[in-house]
Amino acid sequence: GSGTALRRGGPLGMLLGYSFVGFICYLVMCALGEMAAYLPHKKGFSGYASRFVDPALGFALGWNYLFKYLIVTPNNLSAAGYIIFITRQRRF
Repeated sequence: GSGTALRRGGPLGMLLGYSFVGFICYLVMCALGEMAAYLPHKKGFSGYASRFVDPALGFALGWNYLFKYLIVTPNNLSAAGYIIFITRQRRF
């Protein structure tokens, strides 16, 4: 996790790494925004993969996003419950 990155790379290395990855994410989001403005359609993110690469990739991306949301949502709810539990314990 972040603790290992901080221990191995130090604060400057971690800041540079997060900045680099954040910049790459920004570029990807700008590219998706340009594609959505130029060629809008109803299929979402996986529709661009189907249109520009291959329909099989769009199909696979659609299923990957479904599984991601099926796993991440309960995980976030569990983490939120744990955080509430910890903060309520510290008050008493």
